[in-house]
Amino acid sequence: PTSAATSAPTSAATSTPSSAPTSTPSPTTPKPTPTPVQSTQKQTPIPSVLPKGLAASSLSLQASELQPQEQQKGAIQSIADAAKEAAAAGQQIHIVDKSTINQLEYSQREITALHDLLKFFVTKSPSCIQFLYDNTPKGSEQTALASSLVNLSFAPNVTIPLFDFLLEEEFSSNSSAGKEILRENGMVIQFLKTYLKIVGGDFLKVVLSGLVKSLCVGERKTSFEIDPARVPPDELEGNLSAFVNKMEQFIDYMTSKQVLDAMPPGIRVLSQIVSKKSEQYRPTHKNIYIGSFLMLRYINPALFTPENYDLLPRGLKAPDPIPRRNMVLISKVMQNISNGIKASKKEPWMSAIDLSKWQRTVDAWFDNITGIQFNPDTVHAKTVLTTQVSDLHALHCLVFKWRKQLSGIVDKNDQKEFKAILDRLGDYANKTAFEKLEPKDRKMVKAFLESRLSAENSSQIKEEATYIGYLNVTIKGKTKGKMVTEKTILILGTFQVWLLTTAGKIVVVQNLLKLEQIKSESSEKITLVFGLADPLTAHENSGSSDKQMLVGESTDVDNIILNIQRSYEYNYSGMSQGKRFKMSIAPPERAVQLTSIVHKSDEPCGGLVPTYRALCHFWSTPAVEAVCWDIEHLYANNTTIDFDRFTKLYQKPFSDIHSGPFFHALGYNRYFTEVKIRNFKFNDETTTAGLLQFVSNNSTVDKFTFSDIGGPGLTPKMLNSLWNSITDNASLRLTHLDLSYTAIPEGAISGLYQYLLVKNCSFIYLDLTGCFKGKSTSMIMSALTKNKKCIKDLLTFKWGETKLTEISRELGQVLASTTCLQELFLRDTQISMPDLMQPMDGQCTKLKLLDLANNKMPRAAQWDGLLAFMKNNKNSLYEINIMNTNIPSEFLAELLCCPSDSPFAFKVAGNLLGSSGSEIIAKCASRINCDKLDISDTGPTDEGLASILDGLASNPSLTSLDISHNYDGTGSETQKKLVNSLCNLAASICPLEVFKFSGSVSKGLLANKPRLKEAIVPFLLALGTKETLTTLDVSGHSFGDPGAIALSRLIQQSRSLTAIEYDDNNVTIVGLANIAAVLNSHTHNIRNMPVPMIDVSKLLQDASKGAQLMPILNSLEHITPTATGGAV
Repeated sequence: PTSAATSAPTSAATSTPSSAPTSTPSPTTPKPTPTPVQSTQKQTPIPSVLPKGLAASSLSLQASELQPQEQQKGAIQSIADAAKEAAAAGQQIHIVDKSTINQLEYSQREITALHDLLKFFVTKSPSCIQFLYDNTPKGSEQTALASSLVNLSFAPNVTIPLFDFLLEEEFSSNSSAGKEILRENGMVIQFLKTYLKIVGGDFLKVVLSGLVKSLCVGERKTSFEIDPARVPPDELEGNLSAFVNKMEQFIDYMTSKQVLDAMPPGIRVLSQIVSKKSEQYRPTHKNIYIGSFLMLRYINPALFTPENYDLLPRGLKAPDPIPRRNMVLISKVMQNISNGIKASKKEPWMSAIDLSKWQRTVDAWFDNITGIQFNPDTVHAKTVLTTQVSDLHALHCLVFKWRKQLSGIVDKNDQKEFKAILDRLGDYANKTAFEKLEPKDRKMVKAFLESRLSAENSSQIKEEATYIGYLNVTIKGKTKGKMVTEKTILILGTFQVWLLTTAGKIVVVQNLLKLEQIKSESSEKITLVFGLADPLTAHENSGSSDKQMLVGESTDVDNIILNIQRSYEYNYSGMSQGKRFKMSIAPPERAVQLTSIVHKSDEPCGGLVPTYRALCHFWSTPAVEAVCWDIEHLYANNTTIDFDRFTKLYQKPFSDIHSGPFFHALGYNRYFTEVKIRNFKFNDETTTAGLLQFVSNNSTVDKFTFSDIGGPGLTPKMLNSLWNSITDNASLRLTHLDLSYTAIPEGAISGLYQYLLVKNCSFIYLDLTGCFKGKSTSMIMSALTKNKKCIKDLLTFKWGETKLTEISRELGQVLASTTCLQELFLRDTQISMPDLMQPMDGQCTKLKLLDLANNKMPRAAQWDGLLAFMKNNKNSLYEINIMNTNIPSEFLAELLCCPSDSPFAFKVAGNLLGSSGSEIIAKCASRINCDKLDISDTGPTDEGLASILDGLASNPSLTSLDISHNYDGTGSETQKKLVNSLCNLAASICPLEVFKFSGSVSKGLLANKPRLKEAIVPFLLALGTKETLTTLDVSGHSFGDPGAIALSRLIQQSRSLTAIEYDDNNVTIVGLANIAAVLNSHTHNIRNMPVPMIDVSKLLQDASKGAQLMPILNSLEHITPTATGGAV
């Protein structure tokens, strides 16, 4: 703008605040009456769907960010072309049609689709919004459209980017043309009116209610008139003084921190956008445009007509003339301040007021408003709108009216997504089809829908009518069985198909899942073929041929077929073509047209939730809404379904009754690749039918956990059906199978045996732990022997807690045929080590982990095979677990010192060493080749343990050592020797990073063992110089406050220590306070130090210590482990 804004007319009845500045005056247009919108204030999270480029700290989206700049010219041309087509069509559509709107009802699916559509327009093709607005009749229709789009924008959280686009258009187009910005009749103003009423209505009461009340009540006879033409000269000075005082009070209050904090974040964000656009297009007029938005379009209209904004005191319908004039004068001053002028040429008497001081105050206020740092996800967190049918109708009808033109505007790369949303939404014509029925039929159908489709029946899922129309069908007449043609009403629901007589009698009711074929030889004839067999028992009744056929004629056949396809695609988007109903359509070109229109569903996680809901309806089982929410919100980047979430984390666990339709739904899903079912009980065979549907139909899951499953429904017959279904489904190729702890009886082994013989069966991970007994074990071994291909690529094999003595050699031979076995778990199997290892030696060269724990082998000869294997595979093994195996000490020494070219871990815990064993290990301790050693709970004497530690002090490779539960407290001298050895280890060259030396425990087999108590203090202090140590566990020694104080000094001294465990040490408030003080000093590197809950719980038993303890606990809780291993 190059000149000041034109001031408002001076008439009290018609005067309005000044408009925004302009370089080229535009004709005045009357203001449309703002459409009132009801809003409620409530804290509720709104998911983020903002486009890329919208940062949480600021908002600077330009039109070029919403649509690439090189596409803008083409988009503008597309709009122009579309506008020409629209003009040539000469068709008008009215979105404010109460007779139509009153008949409509939108389902949640359609509401979601319309929200997605608006989100698509805003984030990917905002020019479509401009087109829709421009091609809507001016006046009330455009106002209604703007209002509806704003109302709809809150749910998908696109309100801010919507206004960013609108303001960009307003500034860019009008700046280049030298036109007025933020003009009264502009598109952005129509949108702003609705937004400001929704978001800013309550704030106006905060800012203005006090001022309005004082003017209309306390000062209703006090005039601020300063226009010489309106007041006697002797009153001017007094009026001016009173006016200035009132303005001073109002501006001080309006610009206060109290009011700023109360301003809705959304209004501040829009002010920030206006500021940024001003800086880009007209930088010298930034505050003028902020003022135009805040004052001219928001605050001043409410001040001028407070009765329209519920600002008047109770009982007052309108301000008296004097208060109204006073409010007009205040609004004039506020607008002049915003415009940066003293007075307009038409009102020179306004220059009597010095605005300079207020100008600085208001400018600073604008800066504070626009300086907001905001989170896009929570800008409108307190704004909750109930979606109105009129809003949904406005977008729905216009988009389908101009869908051809809109397709020309949408970028070609986004066409597929756009069409998919439209397809999911459904044709607008179907929403108004209800009106085509005769009045009496309409009444009957409405009553039917209310009774059949209501949500009152909790065992059913609410569905919607996607199509309603007449269908002439041929049925048997009442006389002599003659075939007659009868006019019926066809209702297509989301899940079902109904055929009613005009009297309301149900002729046909079928679930869409049972639809087998659609036949149509012309656009007026249709035949629907439904199977009468239960799909859930199809594996038992595969020969059933019972059918029900619905044959009819209608002029709307193509629409019927499309609606069936849409519902089917939405409900069963992952179902393979081979499982779907067949279509026989003539002529061929019509078939191509009808099958190419419906697009794939883009629902989250491959549409699992719609499929689950549809199958809950089929099973007559209520859907678990918590499951639906989890699937839609927690699995966007996770393709693993873990049933532990549903069975262990819900207040009402996911039972086997609910599992049937969910398993069934997974059968038609192509998103998830892994399913984990653990510790689950099937109570009857009916609910296992869903599981059979899953394995019979799924084609994407390759990892299946079926662990610790039981219940009366898990019969041998069911288990064999499970294996047979997996075998018959050639598309289901499992590479990971976990059957651990699922007891498989001999009567159910034949199906699994046959599955393991299938040619395409090939595993990477196989867990058979605790599954078989007796002959079943031999049968599985036989299958693996016959089809070695199934484990040729095996990486991990677990077959623990099963007696394998008799098949040890066979197992070794089978494992030798694998080419890349890396992990072998055979704990507690009574395995014959020589028979197992001899075939594997020289073959399993990539084996990294070998777990033989709990296999009792007290003779040296039983270990020869393992020693030979280790000598011949120096580069592969990184962990050997021989815990609780009764290995002879002399042989253990050989294994520990076996040459190795790479570091590995050795777990020896639970093997009794005693005095002699300790001596043997001590002699070779300096030569032990492993880098991680666990000799916890091995029962050495204190003297023997000291000798082992002395030997390890010169070991150059050991980085992790666990000697927990090995202190026996035999005497004070041996205790001193042990502590000295611990101190020597701390000062040695041994590069220990992890050291674990927990003492006794409170419960269990290791309870009540001797504890070092305060004797451990020298060792704790000595660790301060151990520069390699990162992790320490000294729990269970009862070292009390002296030990805690020593620990606090260690924390302060060490520069490498990051994790400590020290519970069960009888530490009191004094010791905890010392540790807390060090942690609060931040002169440490500790990241993981759990609160000693055992010690704390003892202290909390004394209520008098609670007040002292709580601030200490607050400090300790800052250093606790997190899911990622960091600190809180």
